[in-house]
Amino acid sequence: MPNRDCLKCHGEVTSFLEQEEHKDILKELTHDEIVCSSCHNPIHVEQE
Repeated sequence: MPNRDCLKCHGEVTSFLEQEEHKDILKELTHDEIVCSSCHNPIHVEQE
C-alpha cells in the first residue's frame, strides 16, 4: 500500500504531525522510502 493512501487522511492530523518520529522521517514517508506499515500494523481497509 503506498503511503499516499495513508497520508491523504492521516497526514494532516495534528497527532500525526506533532509526533517527533514522524517529523524526523516525513520526507521519506512522502516519497515511499519508508512505508507506514513498517511501524503501523494492521492496516485498515479504506472505507467507502
